[in-house]
Amino acid sequence: MLHKNIIKLAALLWCVLTVASCTNEDFDKGNSGPDVPEGLPVTLKLNIGTPEVPVVETKSLDNGTTFGAINDLAVLVYDENGANPIVTYVPGLGGGTQVDNVTFNAKTGKRKIYVLTNVGSEEAAKAYTTEQALLSKQIESQEPKGTEMMLGFVAKDMNTSINLYNSGSSNPVIDITGDASFEAKVVPPYSKITFKITKNLPNDAHVYLAITEVNVRHLPVKYSLLPYEKWTMENGVSGESVNSLYKNNLAKPEDEVGELATGKDFYMYENLQGKHNESNQDPAKKTPAGLEVPTIGDGKIDYTTWFNEWASAPCTYIEVKGNYTIFTSEGKVNHVGDGKINYRFFLGENSTSDFNIKRNTHYNVTLAFTGLAGKNELQYEWRVQADLEHSTFYPKGTLVIDGTKGDFGLVPFFVLNAETSGALTFSTDGLKNSDMMVRYKDNLDYWQVHSIPYNPKPISADSYAEFGVRANNLGIIHGPGQENYKKEEDLPNVYRENGTGTIVNTAVSENYTRRSDIKKGLIYRIRNFYIKGTGVDETLEVIEHPLLFLGDDKTGCTSEGAIYSRRLDQPNRESSSLEDAKSACRHGDYTGEGAFYHYLPTKAELEKIINLEEAFPLADGANYWTTDGLFKVQNKTLTTANGNMGSVRCIFKVQ
Repeated sequence: MLHKNIIKLAALLWCVLTVASCTNEDFDKGNSGPDVPEGLPVTLKLNIGTPEVPVVETKSLDNGTTFGAINDLAVLVYDENGANPIVTYVPGLGGGTQVDNVTFNAKTGKRKIYVLTNVGSEEAAKAYTTEQALLSKQIESQEPKGTEMMLGFVAKDMNTSINLYNSGSSNPVIDITGDASFEAKVVPPYSKITFKITKNLPNDAHVYLAITEVNVRHLPVKYSLLPYEKWTMENGVSGESVNSLYKNNLAKPEDEVGELATGKDFYMYENLQGKHNESNQDPAKKTPAGLEVPTIGDGKIDYTTWFNEWASAPCTYIEVKGNYTIFTSEGKVNHVGDGKINYRFFLGENSTSDFNIKRNTHYNVTLAFTGLAGKNELQYEWRVQADLEHSTFYPKGTLVIDGTKGDFGLVPFFVLNAETSGALTFSTDGLKNSDMMVRYKDNLDYWQVHSIPYNPKPISADSYAEFGVRANNLGIIHGPGQENYKKEEDLPNVYRENGTGTIVNTAVSENYTRRSDIKKGLIYRIRNFYIKGTGVDETLEVIEHPLLFLGDDKTGCTSEGAIYSRRLDQPNRESSSLEDAKSACRHGDYTGEGAFYHYLPTKAELEKIINLEEAFPLADGANYWTTDGLFKVQNKTLTTANGNMGSVRCIFKVQ
């Protein structure tokens, strides 16, 4: 935060000079005493501070960091023609934002007085041999550091000083007649911008947005001591200058925007590019002067041409890249698509016509995604380059399940068909020997009893379908039907690469002796599922991890009393009561290897899971239901249960 500095006037000796904003006023000597001869040495005093930062309330966020330090200063007293300066240099001021009672040398007569902070040395200050050289100074610098040179107009008080500075012309003549006290405000040449992204997406629609990259482009690489209009791409603004606010190329659509949700600050030099089309009230039509949005058929944007045009505009803009997925119906109309977005928008004093980023100003900018996250805008709006025509699985890439037999262990996923015509087919290798069971939901939102892929379901154009996958056999690595779990390093590279699904039935050791590998997530089975259509060939890799044996020795892994834990929380099941949590772990499955039944764990059993599990730990800071009540993971204590939500992780017991 650039601090507000209130500087008190210190009146010294017998006079106070008055200087009106942007005008000259003669000193009123009264009727006593003769005129003061010109050129006599005098000692003057000066109070200096940086101004309060105006906050442009486009959006509200706290103004956080202090810039504008004063490390040294020079007072330059020119004659009335702006030449022959008397220079007083004051080093070692410690980096504060105000300095009081600085004495400097001058002579009586008509003078123009300036103060320059962070000048570096007396020799550097003396290089400004004329007022014009001082006021026209431009400095090359890649980005603000907070210690840039700052200029102030010396005047009778702070308000007059800042008004004179903002006028952009030279300082009026002051008639020095004797010792006096003055004030000046020095102005940082940069702005502070807080950029924030918010998501307020509907709970009943499948709309996912993950931000992968945020860059500020076309930043000024020069600053001037006075406000300067206008920098060009040839002088002042660099197309290569980029400030990266955020980068996460691994972001998935379910990821939150993280630090961008609370705001990311950056500083940039002033970039005054004026206003254009001030009658415009539509942010979607904010364009700099001279740029026209090129279109192709059906009014769609020719983005290749359009974004090449942006390269010629010296206006600063923010570019947001991300992954976007949507599959929902609104008014019986399907919205289906997946792909990347590239969202660009110009900065300025408003969102419609202003392209000015003024020095010493704090701007708050929020990019808000609401409703369907701008589905139509993302397809057709001129600032956004979007490719949302992909057909895919959601989640994409890899889906993790555990060895929970029974439909309460189904882990959901979706298939999106964004094609305008033609159905997609859904399949896997080895249909009749599948070690995983897949079901789909019908229009009544019930899981169908006939499994996929034994009974494949086509997904029609511009639609989506929900599926669930779970283990066919209870996931323990001992006994008939369980031998096809493989340790990670044992999997042949060709198997992992081509996804043939071929499994070698080589038995793995018992659950207890191999528990170290199991709890680390090193033993699992893999199956690949596919969707295919015209120009569509997507793969979903499903990895199934065996259940975790909670016993204290290797004996009795399948005997009465043996206890196993699910590796994952109960999918889409956060409960608000103990009874609801027990229902989520409902009783009953028989495997043929003994009677395995699933239950809600006790507090002691949940603590055993916490102590053993490494690959899929309980969420730190979350609450989990036990038969003893609601359990807080962070401090391993029971917490107040009534009305609180808790996650559910079930266990299996042999009876």
